[in-house]
Amino acid sequence: MDLAWGRDPRAVEPVRREKSIGHEQTFAENLTDPADLAAVLLDQAHRCAARLRAGEVFAAGVAIKVRYADFTTLTRSHVLDTPTDVAHEIYLAARDLLAGVKVPSGGVRLLGVRCESLSDAASTAVQVRLDDSGPERRDAEVAMDRIRQRYGSSSLTAGSLVSVPTTAIARGDLS
Repeated sequence: MDLAWGRDPRAVEPVRREKSIGHEQTFAENLTDPADLAAVLLDQAHRCAARLRAGEVFAAGVAIKVRYADFTTLTRSHVLDTPTDVAHEIYLAARDLLAGVKVPSGGVRLLGVRCESLSDAASTAVQVRLDDSGPERRDAEVAMDRIRQRYGSSSLTAGSLVSVPTTAIARGDLS
């Protein structure tokens, strides 16, 4: 009867485990240029990867969300070969997913990246890769995280995003 009246002696547990980590952006002007869309995905992959590392989790899947000018919304997802918290690997998966989506002439109004199937980094076995996604890339991203923590989020960005026009990417939201 107490529960029916809103009385519950149990302690509240506000902490719950994240099921996914993502970032999405609605643009002031719809984007149509594939290079601009790729730049947004790269920035979002870096943001997601930093949050994965901060939460000490790996993602086993990547998904994208695309909303067109007419508000049609598509999602696409991919299971990764090995769990990761590296932005480059997240970006490559997101870019491949976006390549399978036809961008209409009206452009893209919203674009998002989401990392799914999260697992604790301490208990997740990760196969070391022999390609360019080795531990050095992760070490570089961890160093980038430290610089951003100390000097602010706008103190450092991926080199390929430096020349991106700010008007194309939601008026300078990239960092």
